[in-house]
Amino acid sequence: MKYLFLLLLTSCTVTTYQLRTPCKVSNSELFEKLTGVLVQEGLQIKTVTSNYLQAETSPETNRYGQIETNIWAFTVKGDTVILRPSTVYVDKNYSKSYDVSVGLDRGNTWYWNVRNEIEKICDSKVLVIEKIQ
Repeated sequence: MKYLFLLLLTSCTVTTYQLRTPCKVSNSELFEKLTGVLVQEGLQIKTVTSNYLQAETSPETNRYGQIETNIWAFTVKGDTVILRPSTVYVDKNYSKSYDVSVGLDRGNTWYWNVRNEIEKICDSKVLVIEKIQ
């Protein structure tokens, strides 16, 4: 019985991903350069602190009638930048947020142009790290 419980428990774990990259530039330089590409991709800066930046698109209705907002959040911890891209969908029945760290096609410029820019700024590839929660 104990092993059945453990099997059921481990089969219910959720896999999430975290994007991160080492970065040697100052936070102010990083956020200044990121702001340009974020605005160019149609995102508005919502929050900026010494080690955190969040930007999001204006809510728009998608082809399924849901209101969709794309969000980028960046947290600097030491010399590492943690990137969190997500999309929030809202309709009359629910609100749901999706982690879009992996799996987006190249047509999603709001994601890929920002991700490519941070690699240029930090002179380092963005790593996708699997986390089991």
